[in-house]
Amino acid sequence: MTTQTIDGVSVNTQANVYFDGKCVSHGLTLPDGTKLSVGVILPSTLTFNTGAPEIMECVGGSCEYKLDGSNEWVKSSAGEEFSIPGNSKFEIRVTEPYHYICHFGSFTHEHHPAKPAQRAKSRYRFLGRPGHVCRPAVDEAKGRPALRLHRQPGPA
Repeated sequence: MTTQTIDGVSVNTQANVYFDGKCVSHGLTLPDGTKLSVGVILPSTLTFNTGAPEIMECVGGSCEYKLDGSNEWVKSSAGEEFSIPGNSKFEIRVTEPYHYICHFGSFTHEHHPAKPAQRAKSRYRFLGRPGHVCRPAVDEAKGRPALRLHRQPGPA
């Protein structure tokens, strides 16, 4: 499932322009204060540093990325996402415009009743389900294909 729209956000109209215009993004703030950026990377190979953990969600095009300490380039296409740890870096290689949503902060995909995941709740709100609910069951109940994360193989 590729995110098409994000409702109820505050948009920073001043663009963030990096690498001589090869990467351009706009900052978004959700009503609960969650920060995102929406942008495009033009054909190039770039290295980004992270402060907080990030999830890069591809909404158009494709890229290959290599996490810090890895020698393996991994492909990510529309509808897929990948995670980058905080205080690290990653390389991204783009041969066509790569449209993305970058989710900032700490991410937990598991529900722990004693310590609820702050970030997952707001992130999954615009995906149409709470983060602690079993995703395939919710998708199946609503008649939509299951969301595939981190390059999980699709149905044959």
